[in-house]
Amino acid sequence: MENFSRDVLLKKKWKEGSLEDLHVVIISRGFPDDRRTISRIEIEHVGRSYFNLRNGVSIPYHRIVEIYEGENLIWSLKQVSDRTT
Repeated sequence: MENFSRDVLLKKKWKEGSLEDLHVVIISRGFPDDRRTISRIEIEHVGRSYFNLRNGVSIPYHRIVEIYEGENLIWSLKQVSDRTT
């Protein structure tokens, strides 16, 4: 598993050709459980410090808590944290 969520998004976009079937779970105050799921069709650009949505919103990578490909969890902040402690 990659250490950084940005690396997962870049790998999917550039090495595997698309963000198809990806769902990114972020911390978002005001949503149920303070979590929001973003589908790959909402993601417009994967930048250096943020990823940008089609509606113009920029989301910093430190807000990502999980990344799924279909139903499979492929990255989790908790799993990365557990490995480094």
